Amino acid sequence: MDSDLYVPGDGWLHRRDPRAKMALSLAVLVLCLVWRHWWLIAAALVAEHVMLATDGVPRRSVTWAWKVFAPVIVLIVVLSPITDPSGAHEIWHAGFLRLTQENLLRAVVMGLRVPALGFACFLTLFTTSQPMFVRGLVSIGVPYKAGLTLSTALRYIPVFFSIFGSVMDAQRARGLDIGGAGGKRRGPLGRMVARFRSYMPVIIAVLIRAYTMSRNVGWAMETRGLGMPGVRRTYHVTVRMDAGDWLLLAITTCGTAAAIAVMLLA
Repeated sequence: MDSDLYVPGDGWLHRRDPRAKMALSLAVLVLCLVWRHWWLIAAALVAEHVMLATDGVPRRSVTWAWKVFAPVIVLIVVLSPITDPSGAHEIWHAGFLRLTQENLLRAVVMGLRVPALGFACFLTLFTTSQPMFVRGLVSIGVPYKAGLTLSTALRYIPVFFSIFGSVMDAQRARGLDIGGAGGKRRGPLGRMVARFRSYMPVIIAVLIRAYTMSRNVGWAMETRGLGMPGVRRTYHVTVRMDAGDWLLLAITTCGTAAAIAVMLLA
């Protein structure tokens, strides 16, 4: 994942209209947000992986996504019981830290929800090129500039991570202590502050490169006439819903309605 979230291919998801895939992603997002049972969210996460695998999305793309989610998942699972010590069935108690069955279950639910929401978006992003993504947004009423801005921002997520990694490697080669070894004798808070300070040269360099990149992209768009007044826009890429797209949309709609109905009646 060096430059784009889109993975070229000819799988069944790749062949679907971007609007049908957006509806699928939106439906899974809504369900994962409203569900409170860990097994339902886990089932949605498994279904997302099955859809990506049957479409032919390579394993390296899925692995990259998990590497992005991993720090967030760990942070949520660790901090959730600390910030919310509520629950009647206590498992362990030490000072302000109180672990219960309830807060551990909530931590598991939140830990599963993060990748489930992310892969719901990747169902569309991994299988839709930037021109098709923009045309799909425009066809449902989103202004072209807004659609182009969103798709460009999503496209440069892997680029940003690549820049961060290369800058960090370059700073380490110059002797930068990323681990913040200077804070070993200051306690946990001191080590945290020292580690944050050690990342400041990396963050500053990444921000400078990101600003330069965004400026160059803006100049390139301007030279191509983006936003030029009095000009009627034409499109090279067209989108059209076929039978498979309507079938996917119908299955998504019926499945979402059934899932919400069962949840409300249960």
